[in-house]
Amino acid sequence: MSVLRNTSVEAAQLVRNGSLDVVYVDARHDYRSVKEDMGLWWSKLCRGGVLSGHDLIWPGVRRAVVEFVAKQKDDVHQVSSSRRNTSRAGSSFAARESVARGRRGQV
Repeated sequence: MSVLRNTSVEAAQLVRNGSLDVVYVDARHDYRSVKEDMGLWWSKLCRGGVLSGHDLIWPGVRRAVVEFVAKQKDDVHQVSSSRRNTSRAGSSFAARESVARGRRGQV
């Protein structure tokens, strides 16, 4: 495993298409940036690979993910979302989402 501390655009240029099993992006939370990140990293996944991130509760993140998944149609096998408590007081939550690449039954 390698951790790349670059912008998404810079890091994506270093990675061959179809070469990754898992991508976890923790980047900007505005709609345009999330849409760009998903587009950059989706092609880097092999069949059955998982694109994951967090903060689905942010409106821009949610919108970008929903639109991206709808556009992929048969290429998305599964989308999951989970929430976990991230503060001791119990008032702050972060959502994590994952999108698996591959046609149904082929992942």
